[in-house]
Amino acid sequence: QLDKLLGRLKKTSSVTPLFALQEEGGMGATIAGKEAFGLAKTETPAALGSTGDGAKVKDAAATIGKALADLGFQMNLAPTCDVGSALSFSESPEQAAMCTSAAVEGFHEGGVACVLKHYPGQGGTNASEGAALTETWETMRTTSLYPFQAGMAAGADAIMVSHVTTPNASSDGLPASLSQEMITSKLRGELRFSRLIMTAPLSDPAIARNYDSGDAALRAFQAGADILLQPEDLRDGRRRVLGVRVAHGLHRDRGAAADGNGADMDLFCLGSFHKHSCISEKPENAQKPEAERSAPDQVTSLEMSLYMT
Repeated sequence: QLDKLLGRLKKTSSVTPLFALQEEGGMGATIAGKEAFGLAKTETPAALGSTGDGAKVKDAAATIGKALADLGFQMNLAPTCDVGSALSFSESPEQAAMCTSAAVEGFHEGGVACVLKHYPGQGGTNASEGAALTETWETMRTTSLYPFQAGMAAGADAIMVSHVTTPNASSDGLPASLSQEMITSKLRGELRFSRLIMTAPLSDPAIARNYDSGDAALRAFQAGADILLQPEDLRDGRRRVLGVRVAHGLHRDRGAAADGNGADMDLFCLGSFHKHSCISEKPENAQKPEAERSAPDQVTSLEMSLYMT
């Protein structure tokens, strides 16, 4: 079934899709322990972190990475870099940083890209519901951001931005996932991260309760996100952003150097987790009246797929 799903997704896209899955052990396991997928249960990040053994963290990540790569996935939505959360390696920024660096190396050794989450760190807060981090930016640089900086130095491929607000670190009052100040000014500018940036799911209550799908997707795109993950209404989110891109001539420019290598890529991406429909709408439709638009391609997505168009 998984092979058929990935095959169908490849056929519906004009570019090569990126397939991603969250698999990080313990509560963050998606396929581990399920016989059909061939990946045994792994220790929780906290258990691995408590050993203080970077080699053990790297080996565990490499095992997960290889299993995902063998199944056809190119990216793991891990590791969690938060300090003191249920899925974090440690309550110590230094210990979490060491484990994050080792995990990045392990995932790469296993054959998959990896995503540091959830920038700028959310600790034990419930960011999906709209929590606030009260630290200043200067404090974050030596605490919650420390594991992210270690992961970046180790070559992490992407960073996922959470929906926390940061009243003492930014002035716009927006969730980090929609904040140009937190994404473009601070993450791209001050921290000099040049690779992919994705949002946490835009269907999370913190966003869905306060913004319609099109507005949330557009705000995240304008803030600097490359991958817009799981809008509440995928069609509306794509249409709003694509319309703006075409109107301003951005449909061929944005993302050209997002991987840090200057590759010519279209990185306007809409992810779909859980059992949502994944719509692949043809770019030329954005310039046509609704009645003249051709029907989009539609496929059904399983929990473990991230679909890029």
